[in-house]
Amino acid sequence: MDKDTIEIPIPEGMSSKDFQKAYEAFLKTQGRKQTQKEGEPRTFKEIECGYNQILRIHQHFFKGKELLSIQKFWRKEETGPWEFGKGVTFPYEAIDDLIEGLQTMQEALAEDTPQGK
Repeated sequence: MDKDTIEIPIPEGMSSKDFQKAYEAFLKTQGRKQTQKEGEPRTFKEIECGYNQILRIHQHFFKGKELLSIQKFWRKEETGPWEFGKGVTFPYEAIDDLIEGLQTMQEALAEDTPQGK
């Protein structure tokens, strides 16, 4: 083994595939922590979903944990402040499962749609 290689034992009962997935998620988290300071929220996408309503996909921190949210915001007046509405928040580690679920839903809906529409 050369000096740039390290050996990490796989925890008992964990498959090498699961270990690799966990390790890659850990590396992603470490890379983001170097560029993203705790407490600085980041919005990835805003989707208009009605009069003075948006759906926001964003990252934020709570009690030192990185969280991702899909949340509806609304405001009373067109220039008023955005108010929190209903939403869902999940840990960063769940993002691959969420994306997989959305892709499965998209594929199922495409199969249900008649051709030509």
